[in-house]
Amino acid sequence: MRVLLECAVRGLADQGVAWSSQHIGNLLWALATLQERPPAALAKAVATRMDFAEEHFKPQEVANALWGWASLGLSGASLAVIRWTQHALRLASSFKPQDIANVLWALGQLQHYPGRELLEALCERIVSQADHFNAQDVANSLSSFGCLEVTPRPAALVSLCEAACRLAKKMSTQHLATSLWTLATLGASPSS
Repeated sequence: MRVLLECAVRGLADQGVAWSSQHIGNLLWALATLQERPPAALAKAVATRMDFAEEHFKPQEVANALWGWASLGLSGASLAVIRWTQHALRLASSFKPQDIANVLWALGQLQHYPGRELLEALCERIVSQADHFNAQDVANSLSSFGCLEVTPRPAALVSLCEAACRLAKKMSTQHLATSLWTLATLGASPSS
């Protein structure tokens, strides 16, 4: 696998080699899924390469890239994260539930506050998509707000709580504990 990683680093560093936004997102997702920490040169090459793939990211690719970056424990203050959050803002109205949850989870793990504008856009999308969330989407979205120490818009919090109640019997003990921890952290009312 090291040989493949070395080829990826060289390919990303070579401006003549075409790395699409999908390739970058898939690479980070694969490394995170394999629990393979990339060499520092790969992380730097990805951040540099963002200039060339910038306008072509699709919602799932942004979500996968951020999720992979956070899962690998890479820096939340990097240029790549800043650019992905800009893409997330541009694409938020197209996010599916898993995209919303993955972006929020990544931001929480990275301890990267993306700005109020992106959080508001994600909250709007939560309100419109909460009926389609699964248990993990709800738990990850809630816990991310707790990690960022940001209370979501009331309508988004109500939507997430309603989804959590609807899915409570399908939630793992971890999902239940994380959701309750977040609600307590955010100072939510026990009657809600």
